[in-house]
Amino acid sequence: MISFSPLSRHTTLRGMMLATSLVLLTLLLGACGGSTPPVNAGPVPNTVNPDAKTCSVSTADLGSGGGAKATAPNDKATGTITIDDSPELQPLLTQAQTEYLAANTKAKITVNAETSTQSLTDVEGGKVQIGNTDVFAKTINSTSYTNLTDNQVAVVVFALVVNPDVAAYITNLTTQQIQQIFDGQIDNWDQLGGANEGITVIGRPSVSDTDGTFIKYVMQNAAASATQSVQDTDASVGDAVSSTPGAISYIATGFIGTGGKYNGKVVPICIDGQKPSPGAVASNAYQFWTIEHMYTKGTATGLAASFIKYIMSTAFQTNDVPGLYFLPVSKLSAAAMQAHQP
Repeated sequence: MISFSPLSRHTTLRGMMLATSLVLLTLLLGACGGSTPPVNAGPVPNTVNPDAKTCSVSTADLGSGGGAKATAPNDKATGTITIDDSPELQPLLTQAQTEYLAANTKAKITVNAETSTQSLTDVEGGKVQIGNTDVFAKTINSTSYTNLTDNQVAVVVFALVVNPDVAAYITNLTTQQIQQIFDGQIDNWDQLGGANEGITVIGRPSVSDTDGTFIKYVMQNAAASATQSVQDTDASVGDAVSSTPGAISYIATGFIGTGGKYNGKVVPICIDGQKPSPGAVASNAYQFWTIEHMYTKGTATGLAASFIKYIMSTAFQTNDVPGLYFLPVSKLSAAAMQAHQP
């Protein structure tokens, strides 16, 4: 026979009571469905939009960047030319102009900021020697501008961008979802598995080439009827998206690459799982881009010919063009080039 001291008997009874209580608590929790989640359960899956985070865009995906520059040769060029410049080509033209005039000090190049329509009208009428556009002249008027020569100098790539608060939940959208956002069918990010936050759609003027490129290659010619704010330039788009929670728009990748004014302030996102990368553009897997043109009346001569020759040179195309997040036209596949004809 085993005997217990009063102290040990008391301790044993306490232990038995505690064990019984733990068993009862466990049974009670089990009856309630065991709702206590594991400590490291991880993020809740986005069952509304399961592909929302399957693709994301980093700065490195946009291209080499780095602001590389070429050195223009001294062509002993003289005289004066005037150029009507288009908005998206402006960063590249400004850099080319600086480099060219540093070597050809007796030349003078005057640049006016104009719409593509005005650029074509001016060069056709002899008012300027070069007219730059972000689209083919045929898309503006299929029967006019028959005397113009098309010098295709680079490809500008656009990215869909959102405010950083949106990118916490969504970094990839399908073409259909983008169309539904921009035509108003989807007006809250929670419809795509994001936060309960209204979507602010920021667009470009309907007369702009950038808007035309978006409508053609992303909206597939459907109207962007849900636009709540219209911004004239990439810079104003960047300001609006970065300062507006829930905002979405589109911008040239040069503005969000390394050294770009809005790098880290807005977040580029994938379209149909494709990034706005040089490789995806070249193959046309990513389609939101357009060719930049420098039109002349007939074949360029004199200073105009010399300046365009420098922009088309191997040195400029392999340094300045990718350094500013453009893409040489020569990198496009035949399929990509064909898909972007007027």
